[in-house]
Amino acid sequence: MTRERFLACVALTTWAELAGFDTVVAAARNPELAPWYDILIDRKFSVDNTFAKLSLAA
Repeated sequence: MTRERFLACVALTTWAELAGFDTVVAAARNPELAPWYDILIDRKFSVDNTFAKLSLAA
């Protein structure tokens, strides 16, 4: 369910839907509480990489 929420947010952000942007902004206020926190880990630095992926979608 968490991965699906993240992918839905990526899709909505890519399509420039307001719901996607609102969700990203709300999650960015406290990233460690985002539902998808730690589902994508950066291979080099071993840290959460979900917001980097969301930034590419915007």
